[in-house]
Amino acid sequence: MYMQAYAYSLLAACLIGFHIFSIKYLQSVSDVVSNQTFYSIMVGSFLIWSISRVLIYLASSSLPITVIHIILNLSVIVTALISVLVLKNTVHWGKFFMGLLFVLGGVYIVENSID
Repeated sequence: MYMQAYAYSLLAACLIGFHIFSIKYLQSVSDVVSNQTFYSIMVGSFLIWSISRVLIYLASSSLPITVIHIILNLSVIVTALISVLVLKNTVHWGKFFMGLLFVLGGVYIVENSID
């Protein structure tokens, strides 16, 4: 169950990253897409957000909520990667991977600080 809780947390972080990206994507295409497409993306974004909350709830049965919260910070990485792929944003990869190491290091430190 312990590893499953980590998987739930990581999946929730990915879904949150997609959810946050979809908000930015809606801003960038709102003048181009039809109302039906706009509202479909909006509803899909809400469903993704809802699923992420269920996964957080499931993970909280085995992991401390502080560890889950730190893992959810990985959503920033997901959002950045999707922005690079879809919106063609530029990234300083050295800083990007340094940030990833800090987040992963934070997960390790917080997990080991809780009894």
